[in-house]
Amino acid sequence: MLPALILTYPLLMRRGILWHRPLPPWYQILFELAGFIITTEVVFYYSHLFLHLPVIYERVHKQHHYFRAPIGIVSEYSHPIEFIVSSMTSVIAGPVLFRSHLLTTWIWLLIAVAGTINHHCGYLIPGILSTGLANPSFHDFHHSQFTANFGLLGILDRLHGTDKAWRAHKQKTEKQ
Repeated sequence: MLPALILTYPLLMRRGILWHRPLPPWYQILFELAGFIITTEVVFYYSHLFLHLPVIYERVHKQHHYFRAPIGIVSEYSHPIEFIVSSMTSVIAGPVLFRSHLLTTWIWLLIAVAGTINHHCGYLIPGILSTGLANPSFHDFHHSQFTANFGLLGILDRLHGTDKAWRAHKQKTEKQ
């Protein structure tokens, strides 16, 4: 991630993300973080769907799916093209669009990397990290099936119906 941040630094500075601006108020930070979540979900979903096109998947994304039962560190195991097209672009799009303060951007990067590791950890950690949209089993299902659950939060998967197999699987396991 550090090399990618170094490479995107000029873009961030050009867009007005400056370290010397006064710190934003807490409510602006929260508003922007909420915007980043939405932006990341949209950019990641469509870029991830693109990576699953047969010609792209075979040459680029297959490396990430080498691990069918992922662990935390697998979250960053990807082809350089995938890292730029999907991982980095989806995470940095929000701060660039919002022209966020560097502190807000750093907070977001910390949340995004921790969330990605959580999605790949393979464990249901008690509390907020195991419920609803942050459920690691949602992404584990993607690694085992490859044809469902392309988003991070499942919002666009639900909208486009790419979570049907996941919902059927979940219903089946809840009945057992």
